[in-house]
Amino acid sequence: MSREPFTQSIRAVDFVHERFVEELGIEAPPFVDPTKAHPQLKYLAAYVASESIRCKSLLIEEHYIDRDHMEDHSVFYSRNLYPYSNYCRRVHFFGVPKEEVEARLAALREVQRTKGDEACQKASDAFSEESYIGFTVIKPLEGTPVGRTVLRSYPQRSRGQPTYHRRFTCVQVYEAHLGGITLSVRGLPFQQQDKAVAACATTAIWSALHRTRKFEEIGTFTPAQITALATRASLEHGRAMPSEGLSIDQMCQAVQAIGVSPVLRKASDPREARGLLYSSLKSGVAPILIIANGRDFHAVTAVGMGIREDHEIEVDGGIGDRSARLEAIYVHDDRLGPYVRGDLVVLGVPEGRLFLRMKPEKLQKEQRWSLTHLLFPMHAKVRVTFGELRNAARRWVATRVESYRQELEGRGVKEAKHGPIEFETWIERAHSYHRWLLRPGVASDVSERLAKEISFSRYVGVIRVEAPFIDPIQVLIDTTSTERNIFAIAVLAEATTKPATKHAANYIAQFLDCSERLLLPGD
Repeated sequence: MSREPFTQSIRAVDFVHERFVEELGIEAPPFVDPTKAHPQLKYLAAYVASESIRCKSLLIEEHYIDRDHMEDHSVFYSRNLYPYSNYCRRVHFFGVPKEEVEARLAALREVQRTKGDEACQKASDAFSEESYIGFTVIKPLEGTPVGRTVLRSYPQRSRGQPTYHRRFTCVQVYEAHLGGITLSVRGLPFQQQDKAVAACATTAIWSALHRTRKFEEIGTFTPAQITALATRASLEHGRAMPSEGLSIDQMCQAVQAIGVSPVLRKASDPREARGLLYSSLKSGVAPILIIANGRDFHAVTAVGMGIREDHEIEVDGGIGDRSARLEAIYVHDDRLGPYVRGDLVVLGVPEGRLFLRMKPEKLQKEQRWSLTHLLFPMHAKVRVTFGELRNAARRWVATRVESYRQELEGRGVKEAKHGPIEFETWIERAHSYHRWLLRPGVASDVSERLAKEISFSRYVGVIRVEAPFIDPIQVLIDTTSTERNIFAIAVLAEATTKPATKHAANYIAQFLDCSERLLLPGD
């Protein structure tokens, strides 16, 4: 039996926004209006062409084996009458012209030959930082071609908006290998759902769990495997595949089966929902959002947030919540693409709800989706999660600082008249928190004592309060405790440049019964 020659083809081409789909040679599938076909591909082209990213060239691998598509193919597409391929293409995006890409890759291979691994990797990292935007896998499916995609996120600062900045806290480094050269990009994987082995809930879970793997040793799961785990105990629509979508219960079941605990919260209170989003994203935990538009339900994964620094926050009882400055979130939406901005707005009278207002490029009109639930993939031992931590921050910590402020004001201390007390919360791995403390602005003796004298749970809950009359104070919470029996690991002051800081920190420590674990600079 003769076999056709098996070869690879890698070609560099100039990137032209309007010709991206044409360059890939992807035609509109049957029964689809050509003008409405491939919205995700068009979004990707618009994203990398934007002023913030500025793609100039593509490198296209014509034969690429993708684990996710291979799994989907084995459980579903291999059983079709039409012989779909089990391999894909991979497209790399660069911020320099194609001639420079080819020259730089050739130079990197020469560095590898002459100077070895370390020098080559250092040069590759520099090239990636300067010019590599990321990659997308193109599946051999005309109707749903966008496979695993990892792209550089928007820069932190937004042009023309000096008080608005972005924080992509749920991205991490991914590697791509090209002819012996390792390129890297910071992002979070996105892909388009195909309603065969995956629907929107499956791809949302898939993206979120890629972030969870940063913290925990869980396996790599494909969309097909997630769908199978979600439908193992119950079938909402009579069969697992083709997938008609997952219920919230099935989403929780899939997360649980993978080895992570699903923490589900209703988003009935808009302020609380905003606060949960802020705490989760600040913690680097990618939350899954269940949103509704009339009778339609949808799931997306949040990967970053937009903060309006000059936004005045609402003060209640002398206490302000820093999460009120959360103006927008950036989501992976399989209907559209990665890093889609959604402005957070409260609509409805008298009981408002939090809405996600999205209008990315190529959409004819603005879309508004009501946030109904938030799903957080958490470690099983984290029992004090974002909601409990926020309650403790407001009810017990910020309230105590406000009581002390009122006491000082009664004594005639002028500085105490300037408020409010602001708080924020997040959850972090203990070793990562230790590293966070090793930064300018935090007294070195405090971080040294903390490392040598205090025992930590695997994940530590952080409550941070600050006010004009005190330096920032942190209360560290044992996340393995429970809401009714919360254990305060320690209380620390980041600095003591203001006289009232020591007294306020001691005031909190006494109330939380951890005076022996009060850490103050200079003590």
